[in-house]
Amino acid sequence: MRVRILGNGGFKNQGLPGNAMLVNGRLLLETPPDIIRSLGEQGVSLADIEAVWISHVHGDHCFGFPFFFFNWLLAQRSRPERKLTVMGPQGLRERLRLLLELAISPTSQYIQAFEHNVVLREVAEGECVPLLDGMWAGFVSTDHPVPTLAIMLSEQMAETLDELSRHARFVYSSDTRYSERLEYLLRSAADLVLCDVNGSGNDDMHLSAEGLVELAHRAGVQGSGAHRILAGTHLSEASARIRAGLVLVRSGDEFLIQ
Repeated sequence: MRVRILGNGGFKNQGLPGNAMLVNGRLLLETPPDIIRSLGEQGVSLADIEAVWISHVHGDHCFGFPFFFFNWLLAQRSRPERKLTVMGPQGLRERLRLLLELAISPTSQYIQAFEHNVVLREVAEGECVPLLDGMWAGFVSTDHPVPTLAIMLSEQMAETLDELSRHARFVYSSDTRYSERLEYLLRSAADLVLCDVNGSGNDDMHLSAEGLVELAHRAGVQGSGAHRILAGTHLSEASARIRAGLVLVRSGDEFLIQ
């Protein structure tokens, strides 16, 4: 499994590219407002993307979807019947449809294309579903003001979340403050655990880097090692590579999970 960091910035940030990742070149995680620029700067072909995951409907995670989708359609001109799988929490379809209408017009052909070319699935905590390349995804609720889901990816079929957790390769927490569900994610078998660290000591919506490391230790996770990387994203500002014993990702980073 190959995970490429497209951007690492949070809602509050000092000019960082918006938080997004690409898995195996075909699964896009999050569509921040500047997603087209991030994909272009890293030479990613939109024609290769087959699925999109959006963790929640705050603007820094989904406002780029209309522009991603318009350009994705253009990239598929030779394959007009190709479908794009889009997944996320309850309420995602309504929000994306509204964003598309605001971005161009309610009667645009792109709105019709959204209904025709997008297979949209709203998922809930505990679900395990097949994805691309034999991957399976499992979903865990995190503590945020709107319905928000973390995603766990495995290369083995799993019928339950606990089973998937035992074989997970990659975990992305999305935005969250402390919760027992975050400890559950940290205890998974994933080789790469990527967490939101956009908060400060007084933040009631996000963890800080120091808070994540403290929580990981409490959960029995000792941070980065030879076979496991605990990393932070969704940053507020450019930072040192290592902070509080945590790897802070940057645009262009790539992790090969073997």
